[in-house]
Amino acid sequence: MQIGTFQERGVGKPHMEDRLIVRAGIPVESVGAGCRKIVVSLFGVFDGHSGASCSDFVATNLDRVVFECIRHQNKREVNSDLAMRSALQAAFRTTEHNFFQYANRLDAGPAAAWTNAGSTACTCTFYGPDEDGRLRLAVANAGDSRAVLGRKDCSAVRLSEDHTPDVPGERKRIETEGAAVVQASGIWRIVLPSKKGTGLAGLSVSRGFGDIEYKMGTNVVSAVPDVFLSAIDLREDCFVVIASDGVWGPVSDGEAVRIVAGALREGGEDPTQDLPSEGRTRNWFPLYFSLLTRGFGEFRKVFFRLA
Repeated sequence: MQIGTFQERGVGKPHMEDRLIVRAGIPVESVGAGCRKIVVSLFGVFDGHSGASCSDFVATNLDRVVFECIRHQNKREVNSDLAMRSALQAAFRTTEHNFFQYANRLDAGPAAAWTNAGSTACTCTFYGPDEDGRLRLAVANAGDSRAVLGRKDCSAVRLSEDHTPDVPGERKRIETEGAAVVQASGIWRIVLPSKKGTGLAGLSVSRGFGDIEYKMGTNVVSAVPDVFLSAIDLREDCFVVIASDGVWGPVSDGEAVRIVAGALREGGEDPTQDLPSEGRTRNWFPLYFSLLTRGFGEFRKVFFRLA
């Protein structure tokens, strides 16, 4: 497995607020009852807003908590998929709790800045061999960052669901909690009960870390991720792209796969150089990594050449 990362601060943005995790090839004793002596690799992208304190905290701490939660699943008589799903959901909840606990220990000014910051999270966890000898992938997502699989035939498979306020299930939860969902300048946003009638629209994501204003006594915004599980077909599945909405706004899933696949075929080192200029107007952070198998291609520095 080869990994490449790229980040670019958007035009007019004073700071890069996005972060990432790369933890490859970590041995784990077991996941669940029947999946033993496995290797786990964890990758993630975190799109911060209102400062980088939240995305930085999550990127620094989530991986440790994930592996702790995976190890805690050793005692459960469940299969590897259920164990991994439970571990990832517990890790997200624990990391959010730890973030607010840390912020509470700060002085009033810094604490307010920390707790008002927020971050999406999209992680890909490879683990295997599973009970049937396969490589498995668990995608945990909270927010509108996204993971997309590129296949050998250049087709794109979306691995996560964007959490935006207009998604029916998300909207129902938001409105049940007393908040509203409105469209402002073409973007769906959450309006808290205290802000109704003020003309002030809020977050454009419905899940993520931090953003304490949306979580005090309510569940308007949730840090609990959706977890999507699948088996990797090493004959057909070539690479995964994880990126923030700064990429997925101007670039479709299919376009991203074609850009990366084209660069890999040509032995290129930076597939992002071919992204449309609109993708560079704001902070964005793609993480792309390639699945390599015997006879599948040759290494070209960061990437591989497709057969």
